[in-house]
Amino acid sequence: MKRLQPTPKSLPILVLPIVFLVSGSSAAQVFDVELEPEADAKVQWHEILDWANTNYGSALELQVGAENTALPDKRYRSYLRFDLSSLPEAFTLERARLRLFTEIYTTIPATVIELYRVSDDSWSESTITWNDQPGPTGGVLATTTVTSLQEAYWDFTAGWDPAADLADDALSLLLRLENEALAGFEINAIFDSREVPGSVAFARPVLELRYRIGPLPPPPVTTGGQPFEKVATLDAGPQLWGLTADDAGRVYAGHNSNFSGPAPVRRFDPDLYAGTPLVFDDAQQVFGPVVGDADGIAFGAGKVFVADNLGGIRQIPVASPGSASYFAVFVGMNGGGSPLVHRLSDGHLFVSLGEAAPVLQEFNASGTLVGQYFLGATAETMTFDAATGRIYYSPNGTAVRVFDPSGPSDAAVGSAGGTINGGLFFDAATGLLFVGSANGTNPGRIETMDPATGTTQLFATGFDPENTPGGVLGIWRDPVSGDLYALQSDALFRLPANPAAVPALGPPGGWLLVAALLVAAGRRVHRGGFVAAERTAR
Repeated sequence: MKRLQPTPKSLPILVLPIVFLVSGSSAAQVFDVELEPEADAKVQWHEILDWANTNYGSALELQVGAENTALPDKRYRSYLRFDLSSLPEAFTLERARLRLFTEIYTTIPATVIELYRVSDDSWSESTITWNDQPGPTGGVLATTTVTSLQEAYWDFTAGWDPAADLADDALSLLLRLENEALAGFEINAIFDSREVPGSVAFARPVLELRYRIGPLPPPPVTTGGQPFEKVATLDAGPQLWGLTADDAGRVYAGHNSNFSGPAPVRRFDPDLYAGTPLVFDDAQQVFGPVVGDADGIAFGAGKVFVADNLGGIRQIPVASPGSASYFAVFVGMNGGGSPLVHRLSDGHLFVSLGEAAPVLQEFNASGTLVGQYFLGATAETMTFDAATGRIYYSPNGTAVRVFDPSGPSDAAVGSAGGTINGGLFFDAATGLLFVGSANGTNPGRIETMDPATGTTQLFATGFDPENTPGGVLGIWRDPVSGDLYALQSDALFRLPANPAAVPALGPPGGWLLVAALLVAAGRRVHRGGFVAAERTAR
C-alpha cells in the first residue's frame, strides 16, 4: 500500500507542505514536490553514421532537434523517466510541469519542442538507442518554444491523467521537435541532463508537481458590513486604484486618472492603526515623489513600481521614497488602466497597455523591453501566480483569463458576478483567485474563483455601508497574517483573519492559515507568493 504522505527516497526529491487549511473538522494539505529523473537519455540518428545503434545515456546533455541541410540529415530526441512511488495513493493534481535548463538553442526558425507521455517504462538509460526507442502514447501533452538560455517549461497539467502512471509508479516522457522534417534548416536545443555534477545541480531536469490531499473548505461568507472594518480613507482627490504590499505588510494604493497632485501613492501601515481609520492624505501615509498618476502598482525587490501613463514605469524605493526614478520609459500606456505585475525570481515586470490594446510587455530587471505578447483580450486588471508563472487578468468586464508567458498561451478561466474593475488577486495560500466586482446594486462584493475550473463562490458582500460606487478596485491578502484587504474607491477595508476577533466567520473554530517557511529545503515563503530561491550558480 502506498504511503498517505510523500517521503524522501534515494532519488533527489523535494517535498514542500505549502498550506494547512482548517475549518471546523475539514482539512486540506497542499504539497509542492520536485522530482529529479531516475533515468534520462538522448537518442540520435545520422543519415550516414551508425548513431541509431549507439547509446548516449551517460551524456551530460539531453538534445532535441533535427538537421535537414545539404549535410547528412540528423535527428535528436530525449527521454526522461520519473519514479512516482513517493506520491500518495489518492490526491487532486493541481500542477504538473517539466523543467529543463537550456544550454544551446537555435532561433531561426524557432525551436518548438513537443512533450509526449510514453506508456512503456521498460527502457533503460544505459541501453536505449534510436532503433529501440519506445513510441509516444497519445497526443502532445505540451508544447514550448525555447527562447532563452534559462529554464524551459512544459506544463502538462491539463493533458495528463496520472492514474496509469501511478499504477506502476513511473512516468516516462519524450521530447521531440515539432517538425523534424523541415527541409533546409538546423533546429537544435541542448539541455542539462541528470548527469551534470553537483556544482550545477540546479540545472538538472525536474518534474514539478503540486497536489492536494483532502478538500479545500469553502471560504467564509460575510454580509451586512461586518466583520470588515474600514482602516483608511482618502480625504480628497481622485479615486484609488490597485493594491500591493511590501515585505513588512504595509499596503500601498495608487491614484489613477491622470493624477497631478502630490505623490499618487498612499501607504497603509497596520502598525499605525488603532481602531480609527487612518487618513491617506496625512503626511505619514503619502508615499513617494510627485509623478503623473498610478494606473498600475506592484511591489518587488524593495521597490514599489508604478505605471505612470505620462512617462512609463517608475520605481520608488521603500527605504528612500524620495529617490524615485524611471525603471522604463516607453509609449503605449493607457490612463484607463495599465496594470503591472512583478516576477520576483528574475525581477522582470509585465505591464499591460490597458484598454488601448490587448498587448502585454515584458521588461527585464534592468528596464529593457525583452518581450511583447498579444493577449486574448485587453488586460485592465492583473495578478501573478509566482509558483506557475501564470498571469491572470481581466478586461473591464466579467471575464477572467490566464496568460502563460512560457508558452506563450492564453485561455479563458471564468466569469465573475459583476464587472471587474481593479479587484483581482491570486492567493498562493489557497490557490484561489479573489475577484472584486460591482454588480450594479452592491459594490462591496468579493467572490473566490477556482483557476482550474472557473467556479465562483461568494466570499463577501455588503461590507461597504456607504455603498461607494465603482466596485472593488483592489484586493490583497497578507500571506503571514491572513488578513484580507479590499479597496473601495476612497477607502481601504480589512477582514482580519484572527478567528477570535471575527466569530461570525464560518463554523466553530474559524479558519487557520499556516505557511511552512522552508528556506533550507530550497524554496521559501515570501509575501506575495511562493517563489523559487535565488540561484547563485549558472
